[in-house]
Amino acid sequence: LHQFQQPSVAVFKLANGIEVYLVERHNLPTASLDLTFEGGLANDPPGKEGLASLCMDLVTEGTEKLAKVAFEEAKADLASDVGSYASADQQGVSMSSLTKNLDATLDLWADSILHPGLRQEDFDRLVKDRLEGLAQTKAAAPSIASRLARSIVWGAAHPLGRVVTEQSTQSLT
Repeated sequence: LHQFQQPSVAVFKLANGIEVYLVERHNLPTASLDLTFEGGLANDPPGKEGLASLCMDLVTEGTEKLAKVAFEEAKADLASDVGSYASADQQGVSMSSLTKNLDATLDLWADSILHPGLRQEDFDRLVKDRLEGLAQTKAAAPSIASRLARSIVWGAAHPLGRVVTEQSTQSLT
């Protein structure tokens, strides 16, 4: 059993003002990166709950050059991952890769940020999946509790307390 040793963190800014937190650990041949910025569900307009999450998911559904299937195949060929997320007050695009495939994975990651596909068919599929997921959450008490927890903690009127509904999901364009 090895005792955990926290790696050091180097903090610096790029010329464009982006703050970087670099953590190096060389015991595995992997690299990961996460571009995080302000946003998230707290910024969803009333009646449009789920907007940030849906938009961020759409960012990594392919690029202008690579439709979803081709994008997924490119990631699989590299044994890499490029993903996106929206949390309460942040959103971002992340990637992880074997170091030998870092350059090619960085290209996919950057292309998804700079040139996302934003295809209507991908949007429509994501909305349909979310609506089906909402229907499923109504069938189990733990799902219901998880879905409503924020409104109980923050209050239904607070940006962090609003709940994604079928109506808010269907209102997204």
